[in-house]
Amino acid sequence: MSTMMNLHPEVYETYSVSATEALGLKEDKKLAKGGSCQVVVATDVNDPAKRKALKKLMFLDDERDYRKKRFYFCNEIRFLQNVQHPNIIQVDKALACPGEFVIAMEYHPIDLYRAMPCLTDAEITKYFTQVVDALLYLHDRHIVHGDVKLENVLIDMQGNAKLCDFGMAQLIPNKSSKLWGGTRAYTGPEYIIDHTVEDVYTKKAAH
Repeated sequence: MSTMMNLHPEVYETYSVSATEALGLKEDKKLAKGGSCQVVVATDVNDPAKRKALKKLMFLDDERDYRKKRFYFCNEIRFLQNVQHPNIIQVDKALACPGEFVIAMEYHPIDLYRAMPCLTDAEITKYFTQVVDALLYLHDRHIVHGDVKLENVLIDMQGNAKLCDFGMAQLIPNKSSKLWGGTRAYTGPEYIIDHTVEDVYTKKAAH
């Protein structure tokens, strides 16, 4: 019988300078952007061969926006810092910097969505098996990823799948079917919900 995981509190460091300055990195290019969140690849200023992916949640000078971004930031790093699996992305460091929360993690140049047209049947089977194995690991601990889709599966240089983006992850009690978040196009019909992520955020962040 699976046991609900006891999550340790999230850990992050606070800096008065930008994340790139604090980490000794320089931004190379943007990998993805959506709303006030973006993912960039950054290079070590002393070693161009070393790269990191930085997920940045920018917040306005507004208490409500700050609380909202901090909620998603803390939610993501809390889960990622508590799990350990070869097919789940690893966090190197989490930072709170002026105007942004930043998650520094291992960099992988391509996701499954962009890789799909070039994959062989054997590779598709391999990645499917690896993602399912990562999800079984999470579900055995009562963790629901909340936004499984091709864009949230990265492929590393050794040809292994890495599940990423835990901003919508949840810890689900036994016999519960209440979920929030996710990308609607990927949501099963049995989980169509009548409330929004914003509604749930407002309730959770208020506590």
